[in-house]
This record gives sequence, structure tokens and C-alpha cells, in this order.
Amino acid sequence: MYNRILQVVEDEKISEKRIDESVNRILKHKLTSDIQLHLNPETSKNVVEKNK
Repeated sequence: MYNRILQVVEDEKISEKRIDESVNRILKHKLTSDIQLHLNPETSKNVVEKNK
């Protein structure tokens, strides 16, 4: 999947900005939905607190 995403960005079919926005939206959803992430608890606490 990574290679396909990289290819469409290189072919300018999807902008890198659009990928960044999508990843950001997914991560925010995971952080606010109590979905388990593989993160360091200390650093993730700082991220969650900053984004409240």
C-alpha cells in the first residue's frame, strides 16, 4: 500500500498535503476514540493534552 500511495503522490494525482491531512484526521480519531496505539505513554500523554 505504501508504494501505491507514494506512486500517486509522485504522479501528482494526490497531493502530499492531502495525505498529511488524511493521516492527521485518522490519528486524531484514534486518539479520541480510545483505540490502542503503539506509542510511548509519556510522549502520547503530552500530545493528547496539547490537542484537547
